[in-house]
Amino acid sequence: MGVDVVVVVHGSRSMVAYRELQEMIRYVEESVYTEGLGVSSIHFTFNGRWEGVPVPDWREVVNQIIDSGGRNIAVIPLFLFQGTHVERDIMGYFGLSAPPDQWIKTEFNGREINLYIASTLSRSALLKLAILGKIGRAVRDFEHRSSSGGRVYDSTGFQDIEAESMGRALEIVDSISPALSEFSRRILARVVFATGNPNLAHHVYIHPRFEEVAREVLRLRTIPVVADVKMVYVGIRWRSKYTFIDSEEARAVSREKGLTRSAAGMLEAAARFKTFVPVVGNSPSALLQVLELVRGGYEVPLAIATPPGFVNAEYAKEKLIASHIPCVVVRGSFGGSSIAVAVFNEVVRWVG
Repeated sequence: MGVDVVVVVHGSRSMVAYRELQEMIRYVEESVYTEGLGVSSIHFTFNGRWEGVPVPDWREVVNQIIDSGGRNIAVIPLFLFQGTHVERDIMGYFGLSAPPDQWIKTEFNGREINLYIASTLSRSALLKLAILGKIGRAVRDFEHRSSSGGRVYDSTGFQDIEAESMGRALEIVDSISPALSEFSRRILARVVFATGNPNLAHHVYIHPRFEEVAREVLRLRTIPVVADVKMVYVGIRWRSKYTFIDSEEARAVSREKGLTRSAAGMLEAAARFKTFVPVVGNSPSALLQVLELVRGGYEVPLAIATPPGFVNAEYAKEKLIASHIPCVVVRGSFGGSSIAVAVFNEVVRWVG
């Protein structure tokens, strides 16, 4: 039996707000079912009824789910803070005072149900990134309008030999997969270019929302990017880049917990940053540690993973794909640090 999801929105009589809600509903429903999440049904609701707006009250929906036999209900409040709407209207309705983000077994209207109430948006590191992104966009737009010279572009450009090599790689990709989006086409071409191996184009996985999420996240130039090893760290073009594989803290954690230093480095990154973008080019154990952090509630907006090998590499990369984190992955035993660097730099170049 799957999970019935009830998303609760404040509510508004504004038809503009209603149309934006409809757009959100289409996006979420398409993503949920495309990614194969175990969702029986998903409902967008208001916290109350609003005259003239055809959106149900969440309480009505919950009761309908239970009456129809649903017993696993996840309530997702789209409220900023843990205020009275959550504590009184939602928690109080179920007679609960348990902390959020955990499944609990409870009795409601004489029936036993499994209930999950998510935490509010203010606890999400991704929301904080979105706010910073909007501030950054406003400031950059102001600077653009105020400057006499207009936008300043990166002046380094491509060398002729790189441009020709990339052109040939694009031709190879087009011959293999002629119907790709321009973004996917360029990522695959970068992999082919970086390795000189056209066959790798068959093994690249790109999450359907990766470009969209990368565009939002990486335009915020201050988000930390954490590499698993030095080779990746040195190669990626990013101001706020880190690797903790040789830090004293990672060495100590590695000895204490029996982890690889690259995995311990990811733990140190999580301790230092509210969120970060992992770029894993060499170490499956580092990738598995990132996924363990996510399983514990840590938020990772996107990831690039190309570790090679015959032990844990394929397993770790498939686990990343199954996690539904927007990612670029070279599947199977193939991979390498140079591929992770090439992919990341191409993504940065593309999103601008």
